[in-house]
Amino acid sequence: MTTPPVRLKVLLRERHWQTYRTFTAEYDKAAKRVDAGLVGAAPSRAQLHRWMSGEVKSLPYPDHCRVLEQMFPGWSVQELFEPAPEETAAPLPALVPAQAAAPPLDGEEEPWGSTLKGNIVELSIRLDIAIQPDGWSRLTYHHELLNLSDKPLTRVARELWFENTKGPLTITPTADSERRLMIQRVHDTANLSKFACQISPPLQPGESAVVGFTCEGGQFVEDHYWRQAISRPVRHLEISVRHHGAGRLVRCTATEEHPDGAENSADDSLVWDYEADDVVMTLTREHLRPSQAVTLRWDVPHEPA
Repeated sequence: MTTPPVRLKVLLRERHWQTYRTFTAEYDKAAKRVDAGLVGAAPSRAQLHRWMSGEVKSLPYPDHCRVLEQMFPGWSVQELFEPAPEETAAPLPALVPAQAAAPPLDGEEEPWGSTLKGNIVELSIRLDIAIQPDGWSRLTYHHELLNLSDKPLTRVARELWFENTKGPLTITPTADSERRLMIQRVHDTANLSKFACQISPPLQPGESAVVGFTCEGGQFVEDHYWRQAISRPVRHLEISVRHHGAGRLVRCTATEEHPDGAENSADDSLVWDYEADDVVMTLTREHLRPSQAVTLRWDVPHEPA
């Protein structure tokens, strides 16, 4: 039987404060109301993980207790570190669209949420792509993973490909990951890198965490597009691109591929704009299935030969 999460973890999830950066920002807001001298005294990333995992054997220091009770009015610090009763635990059905309980009609796709149990779910994938005027880029991924399987999650396989590179891609964990991340290179070619993100401590059944990494060394030259393949259920995908110095767009489109090979336009969730000489684009999609893919394509004026 799975041990219920502590109430603190449940409340942080409900408020979307579970990433370390967001937690410390909210901690400082509450600390300022309690005692301005406590601003900047948030727990370390490792300490926050121990709090959320229920590994602490005693209550935090008094100053932490005062701030936590300010962050969560109506809850005592003792209650925050108690196992959450089943009825107050973060409800997994919230991941599933309301119609998911109904069986699919003949010829209709199975509802997105009906096969989540037993899988690793991506609550969100956020990808930020920054492209310099000469085409060299920096990609930053943040994955919010939820383990609905019955085994600890220790590694996540990924691969990245570019048309043009300057040697092997440089892949580095981000500092704001909620777990320690180690990049294990599996296979590198001139344009392709297959690797695994090893997670420590492992993501236990029922736990969620945000992990992130950056990739540098890829260049956008003639073909300006990004294709995001989907390997596990994804509740929310967001791809943001800032093309520095591009000036203006010639075109900008998005498509969504389905497991059966069919495609449909995703332009309804595509937004683009200009900020000074930069082109900025954001594409969002919801409730994606394994074997799908989402592609963002754009074109900008090219220098005459």
